[in-house]
Amino acid sequence: MPTRLFFALFPDARNAAKIAARMPRTCREYGFLGRPIPVERLHVTLQHIDDYVDEPPDGLVEALRHAAESIAAKPFPVSFDRALTFAIRKPKRPYVLAGGEQRDLQAFHRKLGDATNRAWPDFKPRRSFTPHVSLIYDEKTVEEHRIKRPIDWTVREFVLVKSFLGQGRYSILGRWPLHDSS
Repeated sequence: MPTRLFFALFPDARNAAKIAARMPRTCREYGFLGRPIPVERLHVTLQHIDDYVDEPPDGLVEALRHAAESIAAKPFPVSFDRALTFAIRKPKRPYVLAGGEQRDLQAFHRKLGDATNRAWPDFKPRRSFTPHVSLIYDEKTVEEHRIKRPIDWTVREFVLVKSFLGQGRYSILGRWPLHDSS
């Protein structure tokens, strides 16, 4: 069974529920026919490690855990105030929440990528990063627009996820809290 490993941020339960609650209206408004991403799978991918035909290589998950444990960071805010379709997949493309500059999130992305590369040298971190939360995959294309009520939360932890491709199922392989330095 194909799998994927990635580090991610999940919105807190309140914000995940707010995102999910908007989707029926959003689907009607834009004519989306796909199924929205389930509330428990809404996330921001921080670093996509790789996809595997079956299981990841021996030692990789332990190396990723070691990389995650080496991260020292304090909680930081994220904000998603726009929505748009990414024109990267055909025929179905992701309609996503996106945000502005997000300096703290960008810095955390780089820090995690560098730590992961040190722990597993075969991993090459992606330097370009567009923070987003995928909401639905659909054939419709929607231009970028501001949303009426932005989604904001404070990131307090990050996770390592194993996705079972084609099954819509995730397994959390580790959680690491962010700590305030005070």
